[in-house]
Amino acid sequence: MDKVPEDQRTLLEEKRRHRVLKRTVRACLSFVLLLIIVRVIWGLYSAHLLQAEIERCHDAGEPILIEDFAIPGSVPDADNAAIVYGQASVAFKKAETSWFSLDDVRAPSTHPEIVHPYVEKNEEVLLLLRKARGMPIDWGSRYTSPMINAILPSLSGQRQLAKLARTAAMTSFSLGDQSEAIETLFDLLEISVHLNSPQNQVLITHLVIIAIESLAIESLEFMTPTLVSHDKESGQKPSVPVGRDRIQDLIRALLDEESIRSSWKNAVFSERAAILDTTRQVVSGGLGLNIGPATMMEKVFVKAFQPMFELDGARSIRHIGHYSEAGLESSYSAGQSLIPEFEVSFDNTSATYDLAHIMQTQLFFSPSRALVLHFRVLASRRMAATALAIRLYELDHGHRPASLAELVPTYIQAVPSDPFSPENKPLGYLPEASPPILYSVNRDGFDNDGVYIVLQSGKLDRELSDLPFFLNGDRPRQPLQALPEE
Repeated sequence: MDKVPEDQRTLLEEKRRHRVLKRTVRACLSFVLLLIIVRVIWGLYSAHLLQAEIERCHDAGEPILIEDFAIPGSVPDADNAAIVYGQASVAFKKAETSWFSLDDVRAPSTHPEIVHPYVEKNEEVLLLLRKARGMPIDWGSRYTSPMINAILPSLSGQRQLAKLARTAAMTSFSLGDQSEAIETLFDLLEISVHLNSPQNQVLITHLVIIAIESLAIESLEFMTPTLVSHDKESGQKPSVPVGRDRIQDLIRALLDEESIRSSWKNAVFSERAAILDTTRQVVSGGLGLNIGPATMMEKVFVKAFQPMFELDGARSIRHIGHYSEAGLESSYSAGQSLIPEFEVSFDNTSATYDLAHIMQTQLFFSPSRALVLHFRVLASRRMAATALAIRLYELDHGHRPASLAELVPTYIQAVPSDPFSPENKPLGYLPEASPPILYSVNRDGFDNDGVYIVLQSGKLDRELSDLPFFLNGDRPRQPLQALPEE
């Protein structure tokens, strides 16, 4: 065989390398082209899903875009309850003590020398709260992008005013002015109604509303056994008894759940809109992966994987949307049945997993706990209203009814159902128990016959037992904190 000359062999080797290089370049270009095609198709698909979620909300008549929350016009300052609440917050004077138990329902009776001066120096604040009752409200806040930075009303300020109102109500009650005590509770409940506004309602606002209403309900549990009655020990009537018509007004107010339910719906709608807005902010480079300012590297990464973020945002929007209807159901179990199992595991802490679910792990939190608290306040409102009706029956007949059915229709139109009962059964009623109670079966839906657990701290366990309302006002409580030393 003839030997190939060196120069020809070199030329053949160069041609072979050139062919390999061309094939490699073609393969790389084909792969890049394939990636571009996949990215384009992926992007079109993710954008379509995100847009489909927006259209689904609009077809249902629900807000999802910032402009959907726009409110035409405004309330004049002279008629605006928000202005009055602002004046009340400015006029508020703190107590001259660090006593932790100042807000306890027992404090006005056990330590009047501390509580009464605190209430008296805030008389102007209490008058402003009374003035705000029934006024229209415009908090002045409007959603803008990014919604995650939306300015909301001073929730801590409203809670502070609510706590003062509750302390003032209990102080009036301890002094025998039951009429003023109930009127002040109406003022307290009005704060929660005024906080329910579509343009500033997120889940944290709804949780504050629940906390405020719980203050009123706890006070009613303490007051109800002796409303419009003789004091059992002294035999003396209260100096200013509450009128029967105002008790009936309070029963109707507690059983009217339109405001608390619309508060839940508005909160979920706002949270959903915030997820959409934040998703768009992240993919446009307005926000970074930590929901702060985006770096250049983050912008490049997000632009490359934009469909991943859009798909995750669409999943979050779809999931949280189920909660809006869940909170409007007649029972907790019915609401739970509307919510599919969430796809995200918050226990998985891998970087890859976090990136694939960036919107859910960084922004979204499942409102499942808030849903439980929402139905608990519904149960508490119904028990408080029923307890007031029982009290009116007792005043008329000298004893409590043997069954709640005896309250219908003179004292209430129908026996309230237990919102935690899967079968929508009535609230539990144990008039002969020691102590006598109304009760809800709680989130597990199982009727434990009103059994409740007292923790070592003295408080009740709200997770592992039924939810009781003590008809004699004798709820187990933690001991009052010791007074601070001078």
